[in-house]
Amino acid sequence: MDNNQAAQKKSYTSSLIKVGVVAGLALLFSSPWLVWQMQPERELGLVIVDKTVPVPTYREHSSLIWALNHLKVKAPSQHDKWQLETDYIGYYPDKNGGTRGETRQLTSKDLTGQDILFVTDTYGVYKQDVAESRRDKAADYSPRIYGGLDTKEVNAIESFVQAGGTLIGEFNTFATPTPKDVRKRMENLFRLRWKGWAGRYFEDLGHPTEVPAWAHRKWKAQSGKDWDFTGPGWIVDHEESMKLVVLRLDKEVGSKGLRIMKKQDHPLTKNVDTDIPFYFWFDVLEPMPGAQVLAEYQMDLTPEGKEIWQKAGLPMTFPALSVVEYPSLRVYMAGDASDTDLVLGPTGIAGRGAFERFGKFKHYQSDQGAFFWELYLPLLENIFDRVQPKGDAVQAAK
Repeated sequence: MDNNQAAQKKSYTSSLIKVGVVAGLALLFSSPWLVWQMQPERELGLVIVDKTVPVPTYREHSSLIWALNHLKVKAPSQHDKWQLETDYIGYYPDKNGGTRGETRQLTSKDLTGQDILFVTDTYGVYKQDVAESRRDKAADYSPRIYGGLDTKEVNAIESFVQAGGTLIGEFNTFATPTPKDVRKRMENLFRLRWKGWAGRYFEDLGHPTEVPAWAHRKWKAQSGKDWDFTGPGWIVDHEESMKLVVLRLDKEVGSKGLRIMKKQDHPLTKNVDTDIPFYFWFDVLEPMPGAQVLAEYQMDLTPEGKEIWQKAGLPMTFPALSVVEYPSLRVYMAGDASDTDLVLGPTGIAGRGAFERFGKFKHYQSDQGAFFWELYLPLLENIFDRVQPKGDAVQAAK
C-alpha cells in the first residue's frame, strides 16, 4: 500500500469515527424523546371540571393538561392531545377579554363511560376578575358571573362514584360559592370536613394589587389597625368569621415556611417526596372516618407565630393529600394544585420527572416547581397506573 492509499484509508477511518460519534450523540440526546414515543397510551376516559377561567390563559388547569399529555392519557376523540382551551367543562372566557363568556354544567351524560372525574376549581368567575388579572385592581368581592357546584352536578358525581368511577379534587371544591348542602355531600364523598379556613403565600404583603382588598378591611375590623405588613408571608382567612391571620416570614414563620410532609407510604405516594414547600392557596381540613391522610401540612411557626396560630383555633397539622379507596378511589389535594404559571416545557420527554426531582434544587425557589415535580406529577402517574378502564362499568383497581 503506497502512502496515498494509506492516507485515504486513514481519512476514511477518521470520517467513520466522526460519523459514529455524531450518530451516538444524536441517539443519546434523542433517546428520552424516542423512549417517550414508544410508551403506550393510557386508554382512560377522563373529564375535567374547571369553573374558574376568567381570562384565556387557562392557568387554573394548565398543570393538569401538561401532565395528561406527558403521561400519554388518551385525549378526547376530536384531538390527538389535550387542549387547554376546550377539553374541560365549566367557564369558557371571552376571547376579547370581556365578561361574556360561555358556560356549561357537568351532567351525568358527560360521565357515562368515563373512568376519572377531576374537579380542578369551582370558585367561579366574577365581574372584577379581568381587571384583577391585569393587576389594575386588588382582588376583592364583586358580583358573581358563574361558579360553584349545584345539586344536579353533585347528583351526577355521586352516581359516578357509586358506579366505581375515580374522583380527584383539589382546593376550592368545598368553599364559596358552592351551597352548604352541596358542600356537605362533596365532603362526604372525600370523607373530609372543611374548617372554613383558606390561606395563601404572598411574596409581598405590601403589594398594592396582589394582596386582596378584603384582607385590608378585615384586618382593620379585627385589630382596629391599618394594614402595614410588608415582605413575604401568609394570609389565612376564615370564611364565616372575622378571623384573619397574618404571618410574616422570618418573624411569625421560620425559614421552612409551609411544608407538605409525607405521613405514610402508600402505592399512590410512590416517587412522591416529603418536606415539599408549598406557595399557593390551601384549605384547612379535618379527616373523617374512611379517609387516609397520606401527607399533611406543617407551618414552621416561631413561638410568636405559634401563639397567633393556636389562638385562632388552627390545627398544628392538617391534611394536604388524602385518599378514600373503597368502594371507589377518591383523592383530594388540599391546595390549588392544577393552577400554575410555571413554564413546563415540552411534554414528550421520558424521565423528565426524575430529572426535575433530582437534588431537590427547586426547594430553594418560592414557586410551585417543587410541588409540581415532587408531588403532583408522580401522584397523577400513580393514580393513572392504578385505575383500569372498563367503559360503562368503571371500577378502580383494587
